[in-house]
Amino acid sequence: MKRILFYATVALTVLVVSCQKKEKTPDAVNLTSPEMVNVPVEGDVVSITFNANVAWTAKSSQSWLTLSPAQGEAGDKITVKASAVKNEAYDARQAEVTITAGTASAKVTVIQGQTDALDVKTKEFVVAHEGGVVEVPVSANVQYQVVIPEAVDWIHVTEPDTKGIVDSKVYLAVDETTLYSDEYAETGDTESIVRSATVTIKAGGLSTTVTIEQKTACPYFDFEGEYSAIQYGGRMTIPQEGGTFTITVATNLEWRTHYDEEWPPEDTSWLEFKQEESSIVITVKANESYIARDNWIYVNAGEEIYGDVFGGYFQVYQEGLEAPVAPQMEWSVAFPEAIAAGYNRLAYTEGDALLVSDGTKIHALNPADGSYLQEVALSGLTPTSICNDDAGNIIIADNVAADMNWDTGELISGQTLTVYCAKNLTETPKVITLPNALYGTIGGFRARGDLATKGSITGVAGGASYWFGYDIANFEPVANYYGTQNSGPHAGPDTFWTPDTGAAIAYGADLHDGVLMRAYDGDAGGQRVHFRSDAYTPQWAVGDGYEPWKEITTAGAGGNENQNNMDVLDYNGKKILAFTQGYHFTWAGFNADIYVLDITDTANPQVLATVKTADWITAEWPNGANSADVLLREGEGVIEMYVVHSGLATIAKFIFNP
Repeated sequence: MKRILFYATVALTVLVVSCQKKEKTPDAVNLTSPEMVNVPVEGDVVSITFNANVAWTAKSSQSWLTLSPAQGEAGDKITVKASAVKNEAYDARQAEVTITAGTASAKVTVIQGQTDALDVKTKEFVVAHEGGVVEVPVSANVQYQVVIPEAVDWIHVTEPDTKGIVDSKVYLAVDETTLYSDEYAETGDTESIVRSATVTIKAGGLSTTVTIEQKTACPYFDFEGEYSAIQYGGRMTIPQEGGTFTITVATNLEWRTHYDEEWPPEDTSWLEFKQEESSIVITVKANESYIARDNWIYVNAGEEIYGDVFGGYFQVYQEGLEAPVAPQMEWSVAFPEAIAAGYNRLAYTEGDALLVSDGTKIHALNPADGSYLQEVALSGLTPTSICNDDAGNIIIADNVAADMNWDTGELISGQTLTVYCAKNLTETPKVITLPNALYGTIGGFRARGDLATKGSITGVAGGASYWFGYDIANFEPVANYYGTQNSGPHAGPDTFWTPDTGAAIAYGADLHDGVLMRAYDGDAGGQRVHFRSDAYTPQWAVGDGYEPWKEITTAGAGGNENQNNMDVLDYNGKKILAFTQGYHFTWAGFNADIYVLDITDTANPQVLATVKTADWITAEWPNGANSADVLLREGEGVIEMYVVHSGLATIAKFIFNP
């Protein structure tokens, strides 16, 4: 029994010792790569490495991340490839890879970036001319910036700071514009676009553009009602008795009313104007003279922005007292088609035909009714100037352009003037050659007396700003007189530029009797008729020791440049002067008033008659030609007065008895 017990004890001891030697090792998995891995948005394959002491498995928490291999036996430096597909979403994402080895596990986090997003659904905006704020809706999951071209200074932006994908707005402040479009100016289209710009919104490699357009500004300044037609160079006609008159103004601009600031009018005592909120109130005193008077008024609207584009200018023209004599108009006709509007002059020929030249041709009209008769054939003559002397001789002459050697003061061209003279246009004309000592363009010829016995020829020299005259006997210049070279009443280089802008005529047959002159000089003073009692006081300027020019009438001044006509007729012991207005600037074209004066006593001339423009002009608006002429001749018990106005393309005949 003892032996059996002993063996049993030994066996138990051995069994206990044997079990202690075979105890199991714990399961383990150890990462040898980072616990967090980043993959790009486009997708990629990354390696996860680890050691495992038992068989293992790998599992991804997201379907976009696949693992290969997904299981294996125990070992060291085990590698699992984790493959991520492209992230098409606008948010970042992550997946967990779990590696399990027996009872042990390890986790790896795989993070994939977002797809950048930038979306602008509305890309075109139109803003009113007043400006304002444009709200541009932007969807983005990245920070973006707004880029405005450097040259665009009328759009401004506030940039938001954006994180994650959110809806936001870009606020573009658009300045007010004063620009206006051609379409608005031409048709009044207020919806037309005056400017546009492209704004770029950028986010990394993404960008989109937004177009901002702005409508035209709509500046306006208009005369309304009764005087709407006078806004741009029109005439406000005021009766002799004067009164108060109101021009209604509609505008959205700042504006001011004034006289010409560079050449203010000489006399404003008879006229007052007052600017009110929406009107100009004009008060005019009664005109107690026979001579009409006028002043120009200017309106500037928005001038700091637009200069002189908006506003207006108009003539306040006041009629004078009814003159003692009322000329009777026999007829008034528009230019026949054959007559060109240009430098039109008048003469009368034997056989009772009124001659009208247009600078290249002479035309004959019936003096009884103004009907067109025929073109008069000329051989080798250019009829720039035509006129009559007192005996009815027809004078024809071309302008002569004379240049000067500025080193020596001598003329190098135009040394002579050629004047043709005949009783009618069918006979061979007499040729009068006159020496010329004047620089400039010589023309505007006038004749007095009888050139066949004793008379005179006068004219003007544009450029040199002088008048000239020659005594003529037997169709020849009088010996020892080569023409005077006297300055006009307002001498100076700006007195007048061409013969179109001045006129000089002898008071009588002899230049010693005196000379009359009127010419444009940029000043109303020179446009009035002046007289010198003795033309033979040659000089280059009016000075001491010589008879000065005297203004004999204020009639005919008032803005017209081409004071290029006068005629004098000796009638029943009186000297009758007549002239009308020519013009240079189109806006002055409607001033075609005619004045008739008795200048027998040049110290006390008397207005005999006035003819208003509207009483004889048939044209509605001037054509741009720049001359006028008047012809006086003795009829049967009356004076016949023929008048032509080139700019208004009208010829008329009047009769009167002074």
